[in-house]
Formats: sequence, C-alpha cells, structure tokens
Amino acid sequence: MGKISKGILGGFTGKVGNVVGSFWKGKAVMRSLSGSYHDPRTEAQLQSRARMALLSPFLSRIYTAIAVGFKGKEDGTTFFNEAVKANFTDGIAGTYPNFTIAYSSVEVSDGNLTNLGAVAASDSGSGDIDLTWQDNSGTGTADANDFVYACFYNVEKDVSVSMSVGSRADASYSYTHPTSWQGDTVHVWLFAQNEFDKCSRSQYVGQVTCS
Repeated sequence: MGKISKGILGGFTGKVGNVVGSFWKGKAVMRSLSGSYHDPRTEAQLQSRARMALLSPFLSRIYTAIAVGFKGKEDGTTFFNEAVKANFTDGIAGTYPNFTIAYSSVEVSDGNLTNLGAVAASDSGSGDIDLTWQDNSGTGTADANDFVYACFYNVEKDVSVSMSVGSRADASYSYTHPTSWQGDTVHVWLFAQNEFDKCSRSQYVGQVTCS
C-alpha cells in the first residue's frame, strides 16, 4: 500500500494499483509496474533461437568479410544485421535441433555488381590455396579495376582470413596459408567491389584441404 507525503497533492511511496511511487534526489517519482514476462517457448521460437545461436558466432568469425560485403546494404540498420537477415534461412541446413552451417549457401556479400563468373579454388600442394576467377570486364557492371575479396574460413580452427586479393583483371591469386592449417578444411568465398563500395553477391568457391 502506498503512503502519501505532504498531503493529497504530495508524492507517495509504495505501490498504488499498477503505479509505484518513490523519492529520488528529493523529487517525487512515479513509474508503472513492468508487465510480467511471458515466454511461451513455441516450436517456432525455439527454432529461431537455435538458428541465431548458430549463425551469430559464425558471422562474427567472418566479421571482416561481411563488414565489406554488406556495408552497402545498410539502411537504418547494420551490416551485421543485414548479414544475419541474408543467411538466416538458406545459410543453415538440417532440422531442429540439429542445425549446421550450410557453407555452400552462405552469403558473405550482397549487391548488384556483376559477379566474378567462373570461380575455382584448389590446394597447390605446397602451402598455397590457388584462386581463379574470370576477367569479365565490360560485362554488365564489371570493370577491370574492381577489387576482388576472398574469405577463407578454417573449420577446425574456427577462424577466418579475409583480404583483397587483387583486381578483376588479375583473374588469379595464391594465398599462402599458415602452416598450422595443414590438414584442415577451409571454405572459400569470393566477391567483387567497385570504387563506389558497391559489391557483387558473393560466390562460394568450394572447400579445400590444406597441404
């Protein structure tokens, strides 16, 4: 029960109905009671939470790549939220509760810039991952000077390396991976970005077992 101070027009302390009164720094303060928290934990909610619990840490590992790849998609939101939205459904495989990352469907970037055409990744046998793509300059919005970005995700180490690997006109790059990656499985994505920060939708290049 609330107690009135200084008459009927004064402040009060305690609870009256759904209002709580108190004094803070000599001033009367009132606030409404917060509603009770209801968590029905429906099947759909459980699945959604499980997807987020899997997807969010993975996207955090490839943070550098999505910071470039989804920057142009920000519109009152963040590149991370855009990456979550893009991958929430197709970026996850399996059925609840046994979800896994669907690496071949993961989008590391999104945009309308012309992609890199035919792409490939292979282990050189000498500590390198060899990448190739098409120099399709002049096709659609493709320009020879567009930057090409690669994202390498090491499954066993749960780490990624993302970097610019040249221009569209270069058409190839060899990445010397850490020696500690020998025997590990690495998934690779490529995408292009132009001088105005516009990106292509990323392309999954494949997985490589490092020598």
